[in-house]
Amino acid sequence: MKVNRSKAKKKDKKRAKPVAKSIRKKTLKLSKKKAAAKTVSSKKITREKKNRGKTAARIKPEISLPRPREPQFSILMTSGKISNFDPLDMLRRILMAEDMLFLSRQITYHISTEADLPGIWGDRDKIGQAFVKLIDYLARRADRGTKIKISISQFALRSGPGIKISFESHDRNLDNINSQEFLDRLVHGTNENGQVPVLYNARQIVVSQRGQMWADLPVPNHPVYHILLPASEEAAKQPSNEQMTFKYDISITNYANVRKRFGITKSASLVEQIGNYVRSLVRYPIDMVMSISDKGMITAIYETQKGSANSVASRISQRLAQEQFMIGKRPVDLMFRYNLALLTSSPGTNQESKSGR
Repeated sequence: MKVNRSKAKKKDKKRAKPVAKSIRKKTLKLSKKKAAAKTVSSKKITREKKNRGKTAARIKPEISLPRPREPQFSILMTSGKISNFDPLDMLRRILMAEDMLFLSRQITYHISTEADLPGIWGDRDKIGQAFVKLIDYLARRADRGTKIKISISQFALRSGPGIKISFESHDRNLDNINSQEFLDRLVHGTNENGQVPVLYNARQIVVSQRGQMWADLPVPNHPVYHILLPASEEAAKQPSNEQMTFKYDISITNYANVRKRFGITKSASLVEQIGNYVRSLVRYPIDMVMSISDKGMITAIYETQKGSANSVASRISQRLAQEQFMIGKRPVDLMFRYNLALLTSSPGTNQESKSGR
């Protein structure tokens, strides 16, 4: 029996046509739904953008300066190795890291240095941390628009050649404290708002590196901080002898009469003259000398080994008794009172007190 294959093929095609049509209809419906969803989502996005633009116009943008990252000088995670390094290069990198702080306070800095300076010998990380603490401290306390001056020079230490780094700035906060409180922060480490003072902390680091750190107030509210560090490997590795810190107050007992006779300005210049003379008798700036013109007092703070404090004090008092001080061309008769105190013990513990010419 013959089967008509052509008729069977036609029947199969007729059956396949409605199936294909239904598939096409479904795909058309899906594409229409997708297109509608895209248009809805695009409308939502445009609405959100418009709303964002409106809120951005209402809210004023706030510009916040990020806190600069401290250079990676760690005190705790140090190897303790003594090495030689360039202090100028270290200071430049620290100042670059503090650029945002300087810009936010509109403060500038200037570095002056001698030619052919030797390097510093010591623990690079610890010394760098002391520099970071001091620079950050000065920048945050300085008036806007002022300048921090940094000078680097050679200096002869008792242990050998050394480097002196001086930091000079304007400190607006010194109006609220007297010179005694300023010294206590540097030497004793008295609390400042419940925290250990930065100056004391920095000084302890410098002393641990066989160096010294002192301050001077040549002009009110204008302190100068001196950091002295060894420039030889032998001095850096030298064992630290037991040093004690002494404070020697030199008071002009007849200062009230001097002010009545010569006036406030000339009397203040006389106190500065005596202060400069005392500086020539000690190892300034290793030893600190401050002149307080309002009280007619000169204060010398020096470090020496136990048992040598009286020799330094007696040398100063003997030279002052022999010296003739002048205001202009007129000699001035002065009476001095001396008071020696040990700063490493409790403040005000007097070791010696005497009066004289």
